[in-house]
Amino acid sequence: MLINGAATMRGQFAGEIAAGPNDVCGFGRVDVTAALDEHMRCDDDPAAAVGTGEMRRWTVPAAVPGRPLKVTLVRTDPPSLEGVGSLVNQLYLQLQAPDGTVLNGDTTQFPTATNNVQQITVASPSEGAYTVRVRGVSVPSGPKQPFALVVAGGTGLKRVP
Repeated sequence: MLINGAATMRGQFAGEIAAGPNDVCGFGRVDVTAALDEHMRCDDDPAAAVGTGEMRRWTVPAAVPGRPLKVTLVRTDPPSLEGVGSLVNQLYLQLQAPDGTVLNGDTTQFPTATNNVQQITVASPSEGAYTVRVRGVSVPSGPKQPFALVVAGGTGLKRVP
């Protein structure tokens, strides 16, 4: 919830810090007020854990007018082999807009997942329902990988069976 509520950091000079999550300031500075937003929803049910090739979906019925829609996926990856230094289990966050456009949460294109924290922000969301997807691209250390999903700026969060 703290990562989802983080505020973008600006540098002293224009263009000094790239917009969005980056290697300079991560997801931004902690903003406790935003992290406790009344429109924030969370799902960390262990029953939603995914295995290789599985996908879980949630619907966000609508965005709150005038507010950005922000979705964050966070998980703890199992330890990798010494000296390897990459993810063991690969999960991928996607958000499907009402018009069918799919936005990716990782810094790399689907299906290559390189981060155990992924985020999608829609600055001016369209009217209509959004679909959040969490895909188990590769989960060799399992059988399933649990995670937490946080959505802010939406009118709800309902898991699709």
